[in-house]
Amino acid sequence: MKHHTLPPMVSALCLSLLSATCLAQTTPETGKTKATVIRSSELKTQPFSDAPSLITLTENQRIDVLSRKASWMEVRAENKLGWVKMLTLRFDNTTGKEADGNAVGNTAKSLFSLIKTGSSGTTSTTGARGLSKENFNALVPNPEALEKMKTMAASKQDAQQFAQKEQLKAQDVAYLSVNQGGRNEN
Repeated sequence: MKHHTLPPMVSALCLSLLSATCLAQTTPETGKTKATVIRSSELKTQPFSDAPSLITLTENQRIDVLSRKASWMEVRAENKLGWVKMLTLRFDNTTGKEADGNAVGNTAKSLFSLIKTGSSGTTSTTGARGLSKENFNALVPNPEALEKMKTMAASKQDAQQFAQKEQLKAQDVAYLSVNQGGRNEN
């Protein structure tokens, strides 16, 4: 197996670009990251979807990003501190002095992205991987897990009490029929 090393000049260039990128993301005077709201969104009191809303952030509104917690960003907007979903924000490429005409931060970020990924764009995703066809074809029974799962089942009486307490309504759902190949017909 061959190990390839970068020439010292290329390594120094990559390190310089990485440093410039980091500096370009934060304003020196405040330590905050600047961002723009890309679609109307609620500023929440806590990083939860069901938390109370403080204000509605409008599209293209400029905000300061203070911190991150999972997929939520803590931001300051209109002198209010709150939380907004990360995917509703576009982070600025330049801040502070760079915004006044010096495009070093922008260029460095684009070059570093090109070197790192072969693409000059940015892609954000959230979520989890699903199961592939191979996962289902290689299934192995686990009787111990089945028995453990059975001990966690709610009784019919407990389920009915819970449904009544939460004012849930009964719904009729047709069973799925399975054909010979093991696939659902409905």
